[in-house]
Amino acid sequence: MKKTHYLDCPFCKATLEVDAVSGKLVNKWEGGRKDKPAQERFSDAVKQIEEGKKKRDEFFSSAHEHLKEKRKLAEKLFGESLKKVKDEGLDEPPLRPFDLD
Repeated sequence: MKKTHYLDCPFCKATLEVDAVSGKLVNKWEGGRKDKPAQERFSDAVKQIEEGKKKRDEFFSSAHEHLKEKRKLAEKLFGESLKKVKDEGLDEPPLRPFDLD
């Protein structure tokens, strides 16, 4: 005669171990993955990895474009400043901090 019964819960997909004499729950095993076969879980995991890769690629490409724009702006500002200095025609170099001593 069995002392325990094993039951599968249709709602939470858990396996329950119930004492035959007292009717009390002895143990419970979570079974959340029983509803999907292993191949489907694996394909879901692969899809998640591919989506993560796409997100990372998009982030890095947008960051790269942002850096290109910043570099162009810095070069433009440097060119304008250089042109301004050439147009003003500075005769002597600017004072250095240790020249003031």
